[in-house]
Amino acid sequence: MDGETLFDQAWQDWRRSLTRALAPPAVSADTRRVLDEAGAFDPADHLIDREWALALTLDAEPARRLAALGLDPTEVDGLIALFRRHPAPAAGG
Repeated sequence: MDGETLFDQAWQDWRRSLTRALAPPAVSADTRRVLDEAGAFDPADHLIDREWALALTLDAEPARRLAALGLDPTEVDGLIALFRRHPAPAAGG
């Protein structure tokens, strides 16, 4: 595990799960393009960015950015719902 804790591994698993959920055909090529433009993916490992994903479910700024980049409001709502169906790891568990 190279110094990674089980909690760190849980976050990585969460990011992988979300990234797989955002792969075609689950989301359109246009949606994926907008996510790329919005900085939703970590350039180092190409997985969903943890902070970005959490922000999408906790505040409106990422959703506004997706809409500003041309994503249909229905698709934005669908992405938020998808992210909420993948609960983030809980501390201490």
